[in-house]
Amino acid sequence: MSIEEHYIRNSSDLPGPEVTRRITLDDESASKSGHGTLHLFKLPKIGDYLWDFRLCSHALVRSSGDPAARWSHNPIHHVESIMDYVESAHFCTGNPENSIAWVQNGTMNNHQRPSNFFGGLRSPAASAMHCDTQLNLEELLCAEMGFFRDMPLIAAGLDHEDLYIGLKFRKEPPMKYFIDYNVGFLTDQAIINRIKEGLVRCETGVLQGCTYEPRVLNYQFGCLGLD
Repeated sequence: MSIEEHYIRNSSDLPGPEVTRRITLDDESASKSGHGTLHLFKLPKIGDYLWDFRLCSHALVRSSGDPAARWSHNPIHHVESIMDYVESAHFCTGNPENSIAWVQNGTMNNHQRPSNFFGGLRSPAASAMHCDTQLNLEELLCAEMGFFRDMPLIAAGLDHEDLYIGLKFRKEPPMKYFIDYNVGFLTDQAIINRIKEGLVRCETGVLQGCTYEPRVLNYQFGCLGLD
């Protein structure tokens, strides 16, 4: 029996999800190394598409530490977020050691989300990564992790793969933070079966530090391979 093959060159070629949810994983759900500089999130097996991965925290305001400034009418404060501590983020499949995409801090700051997915489905805009003298401390500071260019991960074709996001920090972060991402659900079981039982090949760019490498993601037998 031959396997049906589907070649996807653009996310608009994919059937759009009928339902979309935002999944949030806070730092308490991560496994952490003894020195606190490696945090590992195991993603829950939920949904048929995953995309728009972000790293977020509220601002943390620190005084300058200068005794003279402390008693000034205009004390100097330093504003920090989780981005001041993270060094890199890694997307791993199968096991935490198998990093297939990773992004360094500077690239996360500058990465722009694609304008749309699935031929018109737009995800909510992220907060800008900037601080000013009138910073609203209730506002989230978020950065895109952008592991895959212009293409969601097809979780429906990954029944046998565990998925992880690993964060490497310069030093243990003092603030609470979370990662979040979109999850899309297909309701047409026939489409889900075609993904699960066939071979789906998706052209995309896989982020390697600060640049995208052109790759093909192969979904077959519940696992993910890269060409």
